[in-house]
Amino acid sequence: MNKQFNTIIDNLEVINIRSFVDVQKCDDFDCGIGFINNFFQKEAYESDLKNFARTTLLFDGYNKRILGFYTLTASVVSFHENYDGYRKFEKPSGHEAVTEIPALDLSFFAVDTYYQEQGFGRVMMEYLYKQLVFEVGLYLGFAFLLVESLNHCTEFYEKVGFMHLIGEPNCYLEKHKMVIAFPNIVDYVIESTRKRIESK
Repeated sequence: MNKQFNTIIDNLEVINIRSFVDVQKCDDFDCGIGFINNFFQKEAYESDLKNFARTTLLFDGYNKRILGFYTLTASVVSFHENYDGYRKFEKPSGHEAVTEIPALDLSFFAVDTYYQEQGFGRVMMEYLYKQLVFEVGLYLGFAFLLVESLNHCTEFYEKVGFMHLIGEPNCYLEKHKMVIAFPNIVDYVIESTRKRIESK
């Protein structure tokens, strides 16, 4: 399993959806959730083309299939100091009265069923975080990354650094608003890189 995992990791390609020409492989993608599959197969390309959203996919060059994808959109969040996810955030000097904070929205994050429960979701999140730190963050200011997590995915997001916006998760809700601050994304990238180096 470890050998195959490492082989897949070594053969991953990070591709913007507009640069990916194999429509059949997009149609073959299945994360197990219908509305997410529908977005990826029928809406993601046009949304990217018209600058509504940016969709990045990870292509497994070893097995010749799409491992997963994520979609980012620009957003703002209303600042409430009592929100758990905002407590460590400090506004810049002169902006104390600002109530809306620039953010990015992780609109979609999905892994094909072939790769689920094997650690590839964490790998894909590391690719996303590195993209935010080393590419997006150099040219765009944003304080938070937001996600509306499906109920069964909240534990995963907690493991990769997200916090619930308001208190403890409610198991009766279908979706949960979660957030990670940009400095925490940087810390996650540093720590994951350190662990990867030490494991070699």
